[in-house]
Amino acid sequence: LDHNTLPIAATSPPMVTSAALKPAPRDMTREVDMPADMLTLDAGAPAETTPPPREPKKTKAPPRAPARVELVIQSSPKGANVYRAEELLGTTPYTLKAERDAVEKIRVEFMGFEAETKVIKARSNKTISFKLKPGRFEQ
Repeated sequence: LDHNTLPIAATSPPMVTSAALKPAPRDMTREVDMPADMLTLDAGAPAETTPPPREPKKTKAPPRAPARVELVIQSSPKGANVYRAEELLGTTPYTLKAERDAVEKIRVEFMGFEAETKVIKARSNKTISFKLKPGRFEQ
């Protein structure tokens, strides 16, 4: 043999056929964890499962009404005395803080005018107006 010539088998890479380039078949029969609703029974019908219980919808509690309300007592003329029972509370305009749903008997008096009394149910904040009438003077 000539030193410049080598046998073909020694210098050529091994022959690769197209069959050698294809990936080897995979084993597709391994076990896998699946949710129950994805499992199937015969004929491809889905497995019957019980859905998880639903959480009840959270509803916001209605806002609580304040335990106290404000009743603004006004009068014409201004500056009249405001009474609850026989207790002098102040002069008009006067803000009375009352328990919700309380019944208040309010009397308003001003010198030279007839006194006026109103019974008020304290359901919510509100203004109560008294229009006093001039009084009669005896001589």
